[in-house]
This record gives sequence, C-alpha cells and structure tokens, in this order.
Amino acid sequence: MRSQQPNSATHALPKYATPKIDVSSGPAMVTPFKLLQRDPQWIDCPFCKRMAKTKVTLKEEKEEPSGIMMCLVCLVCCPLLLCLPMMMGKTQSWTHACSSCNAIVAIRGQHGEIEVKEPLPSKLVPSKFGAANHASMAEAVAPIQNSAKAQ
Repeated sequence: MRSQQPNSATHALPKYATPKIDVSSGPAMVTPFKLLQRDPQWIDCPFCKRMAKTKVTLKEEKEEPSGIMMCLVCLVCCPLLLCLPMMMGKTQSWTHACSSCNAIVAIRGQHGEIEVKEPLPSKLVPSKFGAANHASMAEAVAPIQNSAKAQ
C-alpha cells in the first residue's frame, strides 16, 4: 500500500491569505493600564469602549536649568561646577494612546510610574460607601433643612 500524500497545490494557502485566529476558545485578553510597558498592548479603551491596541510614542525632555544663567553662576562661583549642566540627563516618558479613537489612556515615566487617564463621568455616580454613611448624613442635613424652613 502506498501512503497518500496531500497534494501541496490544493492544500497550500495563497501568499496573500492571512491565517484565521480562533477567538472562540476563550475571552479576549487585554492588559490592565497599570501594567502597560514601553511596547504597544491590547487594552479596553474607556473612551471609545472598544478593544484596541495602544500606539506608543516616546517623549524625551532634556532637563536643563536656565542655560545662560547656570553657566554664569558656575563661572562666578566655582569653575568646578561648570560641568553641572552637562551632567543633567534626559527624562523619557511613553504615551499610550488608543489606536481606535487616539485618546491618551496612560503615560509611563522612565522610573516606572504610570499616570492613567480616564474619561470624566458625565453624571453623578453611586457612592461606594453611601450605605454606611447615608443615615449619619441624613441626620447632619436635617437640622440645616429645618432651619432653612423656619426662616
């Protein structure tokens, strides 16, 4: 018996075909904002409410004292301090923006600190601690309301 080998002409994918990804095997995974690093990551954008990959831009800022003034102070005070402006480094930060709506969602600094950007709420939101404080708040507001009615 001869083993049958598949015909490579009928089973080969065309060069322009992209492989299909099976997403039915589990939920789509995204990176929490606090864990964003220096490379693009998949996120749930709080601005456009879509799953999108972040676009990362590097921002470098040179830490400079006021140039001429610093040199004058160094020359007058101590020639050894002349190298101080050259010792100042650059600060870097990585800005993550949503690739769908271009909103900035997070900024990671060079030392690992991260600033997460969130949309402002468009209305009042329920209190996380309201049930425990509701009774004491009502007691505090009642005398104010009664004095306003008396006047």
